[in-house]
Amino acid sequence: MKLLCIRHGESVWNAERRTQGQCDVALSSRGVRQATAIAARLAKAPGRCSTEQ
Repeated sequence: MKLLCIRHGESVWNAERRTQGQCDVALSSRGVRQATAIAARLAKAPGRCSTEQ
């Protein structure tokens, strides 16, 4: 069994090195690329995928 732990992509505030808590801040362009890349890899992965919010 493999367990993958994936963190969110870079947000605008992450890029600005701002402290972030429970705000819903948009992804930066880099974060969008990161999310797109991991989504493509997960689409090819066997098994099930679960998300928690």
